[in-house]
Amino acid sequence: MKSTIQLKICGLQPGDDLSFTEHPAVTHIGFIRVPASRRCVSREAMGSMVDDVRNTVQTVAVYVDESPETILAEREMAHFDIVQLHGKESIADCSYLRQQGLRLWKSISVKNFTSVEDVNAQIAAYSGHVEAVLLDAMPSSPRQFELQPSLTGGNGEVFDWNILPQIKTTPASPNIWVAGGIRPENAHQLLNIFRPIGIDVSSGVEKNGRKSNERIDQLIKAVTSDVGPK
Repeated sequence: MKSTIQLKICGLQPGDDLSFTEHPAVTHIGFIRVPASRRCVSREAMGSMVDDVRNTVQTVAVYVDESPETILAEREMAHFDIVQLHGKESIADCSYLRQQGLRLWKSISVKNFTSVEDVNAQIAAYSGHVEAVLLDAMPSSPRQFELQPSLTGGNGEVFDWNILPQIKTTPASPNIWVAGGIRPENAHQLLNIFRPIGIDVSSGVEKNGRKSNERIDQLIKAVTSDVGPK
């Protein structure tokens, strides 16, 4: 039986032990197709790993400001399930890709001084255009963002989760995912504040820069514990 909180392990690389995908709590895995990221994989490697887990989990390809034509071509080759747009992609871009039959998630970068009104406005703007929005932490260092503007997330930083209970959704709103600095040690804190449909974790389940099945198991135990608001 799947956990009531969906769990995405992101940033998989060739050579990672994918046996964790057999655990029913893990619902999605992600592959980074952003050259500036140390976790970027080739489209060929992504396609091979997608084939390896096709019958166990949903697969997500992550792009930052990539052309729709490239995304469609890579989807045709690698056959992943979902596209996650993590840049400044417009609503028009999302609508076009959705019209081509793609399932879309859109990230919203949250700074610690971002108002909940702004977050709600962005969620509302993407309603009807994407399947889910993923709230992720914007890099806190201006210098980091200046040097690598395409790295809009995946930095292991946490935003202020206290804004989450003020998120307003309707039956037509996209599903809400939360990312940014989530680890086995703090997952219960997030779930005590807010219960999104899912959480997205990368560096929080790594050891020495690679995915650790031990850390993933610890996260699964934290996520599947009976905690958090119902």
